[in-house]
Amino acid sequence: MTKKSERDESIERTCAFCEFATPIPLSTGEEPDIICEKHGIVGAEHCCRSFRYDLLKRSPKEKRPLPKMTVISLDD
Repeated sequence: MTKKSERDESIERTCAFCEFATPIPLSTGEEPDIICEKHGIVGAEHCCRSFRYDLLKRSPKEKRPLPKMTVISLDD
């Protein structure tokens, strides 16, 4: 048996990030339901034993802004 790495433990195990799931687009601002290949229509927070993480379904974090720099003259 293999040990789980830290990266595996930090992944949210929800159908929203599963390889077998497809979100159902809604015209309202509500959280969308998911069509799961294994279990049919489920909520976005649902998770089952067939969960397989799909990296492309996660949106990346925003980058931090660069710090403000000042110009310093080295001439004496």
